[in-house]
Amino acid sequence: MKNVTENQLKTSEKIVAGEIISTEKHPDAEKLTVCLVNVGQEEPLQIVCGAKNVAPGLKVPVALHGAKLPGGRKIKKGKLRGVLSNGMICAQDELGFDRDIDGIWVLPEDTKIGSLVPFKEVTQEAETE
Repeated sequence: MKNVTENQLKTSEKIVAGEIISTEKHPDAEKLTVCLVNVGQEEPLQIVCGAKNVAPGLKVPVALHGAKLPGGRKIKKGKLRGVLSNGMICAQDELGFDRDIDGIWVLPEDTKIGSLVPFKEVTQEAETE
């Protein structure tokens, strides 16, 4: 039997708070939105997102290129249906939390852009008999 330890909050320089500046429908995918997101860098990032609740002005967690999410999922730049995406706007469950909102995780309005967003890592401990 394996013991699972939760509630280990971690941070990474690759998972930060961003603010959605603008959104537009993806030209080739009805369910995708192309977002321009300020993450505190020189230039805003273009990120393609499938959540329905993205809107300009929202503060959201952003996994940047090179981020490793709970469960081992790695985020990298790439094209989604032909449009470049420079990261991922995250939902609560993608960062190890229980989801209480349908779609992306909307952070408090006073969240500082570029600040680190904590996440939970579920770790597996050694097997016990």
